[in-house]
Amino acid sequence: MPRLRWVVIAAIVAIGATHGAAAQGVSSTQRPSFAGTWAPSEPGRSEVLFSNGLSAVAGVGGQGRLLIEQRPDRLILTRQLSDDTLDTMLNFKGRFDTTTVYRIVVPQVGRGGLGAGGDTSASWQGDRLILPMLGAAQPTTVAFSLEEGRLKVDMHKVLGPGKENNTPEWFTKAK
Repeated sequence: MPRLRWVVIAAIVAIGATHGAAAQGVSSTQRPSFAGTWAPSEPGRSEVLFSNGLSAVAGVGGQGRLLIEQRPDRLILTRQLSDDTLDTMLNFKGRFDTTTVYRIVVPQVGRGGLGAGGDTSASWQGDRLILPMLGAAQPTTVAFSLEEGRLKVDMHKVLGPGKENNTPEWFTKAK
């Protein structure tokens, strides 16, 4: 009888673990890795996006680099800007934060909900990592994904009822 009890308990735990992974769509071992050093695929377009404030998360201008460190529970973005671009930012604001760390929500099986901070952290939707932009004038998210070996950073803004805008920026791995 004790052996049967352990078999039943093991089956319940396995079902719970499978259910938790299925709810996320893609298991954490299958998540894409954005880690590495990335350069704008279209430097001219990246420069325009950066100059107009449309690439706030991954913005490096046309000649910059985006360094990404990725862990299961964190995404660390470091922006390397050209001296000219950095001087412009410093003249404008007096400071410029080059590194930003985002917490990635890691679902815990059997632990209940995400808690009060669940909506403020990055989370996975399939193979896309979604970052909510807190404090933006309009509801804004930024999605990181890989397509054909390139990094796509897509800013999504809700401008009003029925009005939305997507602004993608593309990066290739720097050598």
